[in-house]
Amino acid sequence: MTPGEPLTPLAPVNGTIIAAAVGMTKSIRYALLSATLAFGVAGCGKHNPKVISITADNHGFTPANVQVKKGDKVTLRFTRTSDQTCAKKVVFPGLGITKPLPLNQSVDIPLPTTKAGTVAFVCGMGMLKGSVVVD
Repeated sequence: MTPGEPLTPLAPVNGTIIAAAVGMTKSIRYALLSATLAFGVAGCGKHNPKVISITADNHGFTPANVQVKKGDKVTLRFTRTSDQTCAKKVVFPGLGITKPLPLNQSVDIPLPTTKAGTVAFVCGMGMLKGSVVVD
């Protein structure tokens, strides 16, 4: 491989594109792809958080209700897309979590999923409501 030589994408894996030099042999490409696939499979599941996007706007939280599996790593990603809403912060009363929701900025909240049950969340005024069911 020489400097400036173009790279050829091999395959998307877990949202990552692997690239190789044009002149790379098939056996080396196969070895790299196999190793990356094995790493990708080993890296899935409970170690990589599942990210659930929730929008806060003048209609409330969307989706307002989500369901997750007990024991999975889950992150709720809230994004407020309107100034015409009382959802300028999100409150999880049962968890003691309150986070501001700046306009058009994502706010990640890791969610504990060690116990089955329902975790409620509301806007700062308690008018807009949502929940996460852990089963």
